[in-house]
Amino acid sequence: MITRGAELHAAAGGISREKLALMARKVADLWAGASGGTILQFIRIPPDDTECLVYSVSIALDLDLTLFFERTTSLAAARRRAQAFQRALGKPPATGTLRPPGGTGPLRKSTGELGRTPRKSTPGG
Repeated sequence: MITRGAELHAAAGGISREKLALMARKVADLWAGASGGTILQFIRIPPDDTECLVYSVSIALDLDLTLFFERTTSLAAARRRAQAFQRALGKPPATGTLRPPGGTGPLRKSTGELGRTPRKSTPGG
């Protein structure tokens, strides 16, 4: 989940929008009492009071990346997973010439056709 304060910006997983809003508010409350850096804490999420491990880290522009783990997840595993997400956010996939599988040449942006050089005709062929 990516939030700014209690405002939800992005989320992944099969959690309802209502529950995500509750989770975002809960994380905002945690950040209100923190001095910055990282939050690693067990919390209960309403309405069913599911207990989970929260790993939340400030990423940029007052945005926070928060991951929720089952209570049985080790702290080291949660930290590794959150750091991997944070690195991935800092290094989006490279862009450039789109090449089809097999490396037969770049795709033309305007038509999507393969950019192969036409073969020269040979005499008699």
